[in-house]
Amino acid sequence: MPSRFCLVAYLYKDWPEPEADLTKPFEFGAGVRLQRVEPWMQSGSVAEPLGRIQREILAEPHRFVIAVDYEAENADRGAVRKLQDATTALWLAKPSAVGSRLRLDLRQIDDEVWIPTHIGAAVRLHALETYKNARLTAEDLKAARKLYFALTALPEEGPVRMAATMLLDALHASSWPLRYAQLWIALEGLFGAQSPGEVIFQLAYRMATFLKGGGSDGRELFRRVKRDYAIRSAIVHGMREKRIADSDDVMATAEDWVQQALLKILSDATVTEKFNAKTRDQWLEEMIFDITN
Repeated sequence: MPSRFCLVAYLYKDWPEPEADLTKPFEFGAGVRLQRVEPWMQSGSVAEPLGRIQREILAEPHRFVIAVDYEAENADRGAVRKLQDATTALWLAKPSAVGSRLRLDLRQIDDEVWIPTHIGAAVRLHALETYKNARLTAEDLKAARKLYFALTALPEEGPVRMAATMLLDALHASSWPLRYAQLWIALEGLFGAQSPGEVIFQLAYRMATFLKGGGSDGRELFRRVKRDYAIRSAIVHGMREKRIADSDDVMATAEDWVQQALLKILSDATVTEKFNAKTRDQWLEEMIFDITN
């Protein structure tokens, strides 16, 4: 029989069980699914080559997994990208602690026998206190499916792909300064100007206009972006401050800005194309004048 391959990301056992019914796997797209762990994923042939700690993780009950099927052994890189996009889509749809505890590439060598061919890196997604116990609903999963398709359609290079990558990296960062800096890299990649000038002003103005439009909400966001950019600058320039006031709120706000920006961009293919185009700068400037006129 031809070999089959599956990348299985075993989620942390303390990830809150979704409110959505997962008696059947939830399909993001062809061969990519969120589901309860199946017996073959915890079988003896899978566990045997693993170390003691990995076997203990594998045997934990009540586990959910994200599984990605692929057909060729050298196609595992594409499977990892699909896993990353599925994880990002789930978090964008509703922030939660959806991180992998163990990641295995498995190969089917017989009808009932799967063996690991590679043990991938798995790092905890560090959820904030405000959403670490969030449970996904059926509507959240439907939204995640749409976001997954939008993410998989992105080119490998460009501001939107970079922002999505930086967001996922930030969510897995245990260091507060590193996490915060990566969120700002995402924001500056989307809204920063390509030409030199008043960087803070342009960034704040563009974010306020795109996320809130005109009016008092836009002015409030403009002021907050300028204030929080000072924290970003302190971090990347060595940050002499020992403590940041309201650090939980500061981090949550930056995450929310990235989430809202990507949700708005990925929900409309035309907007996604605008952000990835070489004319992004011009389009953002015209958007500002369209609102002020």
